[in-house]
Amino acid sequence: MTLSEIDMPTDYIMIFTALTAVIGSLLLPWWVIQYVVGEIAGIIILDKDNASFFVNKFIPELQKSSSQIVLSSEDSLSIQHKFEGMLSKILYAFLWQEHYIPDYYITESLWEINLGAKLMPVFNLISSSLSQFP
Repeated sequence: MTLSEIDMPTDYIMIFTALTAVIGSLLLPWWVIQYVVGEIAGIIILDKDNASFFVNKFIPELQKSSSQIVLSSEDSLSIQHKFEGMLSKILYAFLWQEHYIPDYYITESLWEINLGAKLMPVFNLISSSLSQFP
């Protein structure tokens, strides 16, 4: 079985939205999650059925599933740091590798692409430090 044959979302935007909602549900009040995911779904998920799925099915089920989870302040802070490091790496990947942001905003010339490649090790070091991964 390949990724394109499985019965689950394989769109990076949907996966990114789900990750944001799940991690956010551990750190933020529910009204924030509902608002943010609703806004994300309405803006970046182009398929309106998928956007509706997040707002009307995923979020209510996530709320039920995670409502009993209680984290200590230390655990919340640890998750927050890991999320910030992961988020920064995903956004950098979207910017330079995945081409989710149109090239003409960033890569009008070859030097910009080379800059992105040269900065990647430094950026990964900073993001890994932020997330507290070795």
